[in-house]
Amino acid sequence: MVELSNQLQGWTLSVYKFGCAFIHFSAFHDYSDSNPFEALSTEEKADILSHLRYYHGGPQTDEPSFADLASLFPRVFDKIAGNLECYIKNLEEHEINSEA
Repeated sequence: MVELSNQLQGWTLSVYKFGCAFIHFSAFHDYSDSNPFEALSTEEKADILSHLRYYHGGPQTDEPSFADLASLFPRVFDKIAGNLECYIKNLEEHEINSEA
């Protein structure tokens, strides 16, 4: 995956980096007692904030609460799903056109 990610550009690279950092927000954290964002590396924080700011308009603070982040997650995953559906459709159409 790392080798492949080096070839990615635009939204695909941003989604990859976001996903790599997002994995640390697992069910093993008690979000009411601590903010798992604070435990991320500086690079992972930057990847998440960069993606959220560029594609979803926030958060504005460099140290958001988990509630600030969680409020954006539904939009993030809807956007990723929509992009993937579009990308797959384009791949399928290309394959169909190539066979004709």
